[in-house]
Amino acid sequence: MLKTPSETRQGQMGPVEEEAIFYPAEKLAIATGLWINGNVYGRFEARETLLYGEKLTLKVTEENPHSKISFLNYFICNHAKEEKRLKLLAMHLPKAFSMDHFSFVSPADQTIFHLTGDNMFLVGGENREDGKWEATVIPSWHISSESIWGDIGKGALKYSPLAKGNPASILSTEIVVPPGKTARLGTWIISGESKNELVSLKNVLLKNRLAFPNEK
Repeated sequence: MLKTPSETRQGQMGPVEEEAIFYPAEKLAIATGLWINGNVYGRFEARETLLYGEKLTLKVTEENPHSKISFLNYFICNHAKEEKRLKLLAMHLPKAFSMDHFSFVSPADQTIFHLTGDNMFLVGGENREDGKWEATVIPSWHISSESIWGDIGKGALKYSPLAKGNPASILSTEIVVPPGKTARLGTWIISGESKNELVSLKNVLLKNRLAFPNEK
């Protein structure tokens, strides 16, 4: 089960959250979780979260290289004297309930499509040389339950390729953070009116993030 900020292991102080992040797309909300040695913490909706018991800080920043693209940077700082092996959980949820909302995983590249009304979204993780992203879609009311896991002890998500009726999506990847170091991971959300538009924007984004001038 995802532990909320008030649900922590006995003897540990709970995470401290600061200013909330803005939703990066019109009708998708985002939240972040961490899997650490079989324990899961989330859903965090803050720009910065402190996990005292794990001696970790999670900071989230957002870039908008294009009016239809949000790029999220996740900085994980390890304050401990030993390395931390963990998994980031990037969660995407509908802001408004809709049974017409449909979501599916593209197995070729582990990206996720969200289709809701006139809005379409494409969600994915930044390419990594040293790791891959897992992707799954589930009913949004299951996102804080153990049913999202295929093997919680190993941090493996239960793979579900599609869901209809107010679904949520999760991207996950493993990373090792050395002691005293900060690691960075990135995900993105693209909004559009057609699948072709989403794929076209994704291809340009992944080819060169600098291709988009920052829009004020």
